[in-house]
Amino acid sequence: MSLAFSRTDFAARLGVTKARISQLLGEGLPVRDDGRIDAMAGCGWVLENLTDRKAGPTRDNARVVMAQAYGWNVTVGVLARLPEAVALAAPSAGVHRDKVELLANFALLILATDINEDFAALDIPEVRLPQPGAWANGIAWDRLYEPDGAPCAAMALGLPPT
Repeated sequence: MSLAFSRTDFAARLGVTKARISQLLGEGLPVRDDGRIDAMAGCGWVLENLTDRKAGPTRDNARVVMAQAYGWNVTVGVLARLPEAVALAAPSAGVHRDKVELLANFALLILATDINEDFAALDIPEVRLPQPGAWANGIAWDRLYEPDGAPCAAMALGLPPT
């Protein structure tokens, strides 16, 4: 998943008209199958292809949008890994299995809410949260916890799982 905008939103962020975006689409500005413009790909194209002096403000705006998109993409990646990191760290802290998913989902919700408030202040689209618990399918729970939900002895001692 990457940050993408409608043609109208992309035009506003670059400080050009929607007609100019249509013109650039005709010149090769990439557009996704859903009609939206991927922020990184679109801004990269603008920076590579608009080189005349009059394009300076558009290029400057493209750099800002690209930096925002990069931050957004990194944030999405971090949020996607957060519950897994909590799940892997929890046994070392002695957290019982029945509390881990709840703890990880709450951590995800709290962090994403804070991030989305900051993004809203910068007029950056909010990050959609992964489905609660969907991340849990990729965890090797049997390596971290005993059948009764207690952390494995090695994990309780801070040793890596075998």
